[in-house]
Amino acid sequence: MSSSRESWESMFVGESPALRALVDEVRLLRGSDVPVLVVGETGTGKEAVARAIGGGALALPAAGGAAPFVPVNCAAIPEPLLEAELFGVERGAFTGATERRLGRIEEADGGTLFLDEIGELPLSAQAKILRVLQEHRFRRVGGGAERPSAFRVVAATHRNLRAAVREGRFREDLFFRLAVYEVDVPPLRVRTGDIAVLARHFLPSSMQLAPSALAILERHPWPGNIRELQNVLRRAALIAGSMGGVEVAGPHLPAYLVRSVPPPVIATSFRPSRLSEHPKMPSIFPPVIVRASTRPEAMSAPPEPRERTGGSQRPARLADLERQALQQALHRCNGDIARVVRELGVGRSTVYRKIKQYKLERRRSE
Repeated sequence: MSSSRESWESMFVGESPALRALVDEVRLLRGSDVPVLVVGETGTGKEAVARAIGGGALALPAAGGAAPFVPVNCAAIPEPLLEAELFGVERGAFTGATERRLGRIEEADGGTLFLDEIGELPLSAQAKILRVLQEHRFRRVGGGAERPSAFRVVAATHRNLRAAVREGRFREDLFFRLAVYEVDVPPLRVRTGDIAVLARHFLPSSMQLAPSALAILERHPWPGNIRELQNVLRRAALIAGSMGGVEVAGPHLPAYLVRSVPPPVIATSFRPSRLSEHPKMPSIFPPVIVRASTRPEAMSAPPEPRERTGGSQRPARLADLERQALQQALHRCNGDIARVVRELGVGRSTVYRKIKQYKLERRRSE
């Protein structure tokens, strides 16, 4: 998301056809109050879509200000507490209820109730939610009179609710009540043209993404979608910054990204004829993508380094990662400091300082 743009459209970063079609759907739904079911894989940004939809549906409250957007994570609330969380509690309703507490449905009056992970809702709670959606009236736990609540409902799930209905795990009548309009949020793998834009958005303003790193990112299938991309870039920026760099390059990315790239894209900068002269070194930093190697041992990246501690394993310290990345780069570049500087995206003085700090050899082959 971008704070420089005030429009709700700033929540959607990219220009791919799939994203533009999604924005058009959101624009249509903001002007209505129909129930919406947002579906999509984990990490695609379903809550951002729900917030964008819920921001323009109903009139503002009489007191002024923005209409409420009340999220409820149906998977995070234990079933015994769900009714109290949704409908509220009257004072004295049960032991410990020392004061009246409003529920999420009452808080959403005049705005949007967002039921996230609706597919995790127990069947017993589904029946109660259905009645509220039909009547727009509810009763607090321990209360007598029913109360009205005018809200717009937006639900989201990463599950296949149609399959859940067939299997008896989700009420068919509730499904059709929620899915008056169904929005399918596209996964990142069909939005590869947006990755460069998203990278600029997630990286610090002082950093840029090297073409070699972008090539790796665009070939990854992104099962974790935008959330996974954001985490990868935060990690890469940390490593690049610790080495004094202003550019995120291929060696700063996790090795599993390179392993996910099918041949002939995965490669090594070693010449096949000299590959046996350079032993593999475990590192989280992947080899640079240049061209495919014909050697089978070059077709997979080495495992991430782990540090043993009393029989268990933990990730290696950042200093170890720096040392290993630099040692690998020196091997790949045959000791050529200028090539190391270009590959790692760091300054020449930083490379020399790290070589001295970690007592590394920069041997050249004859």
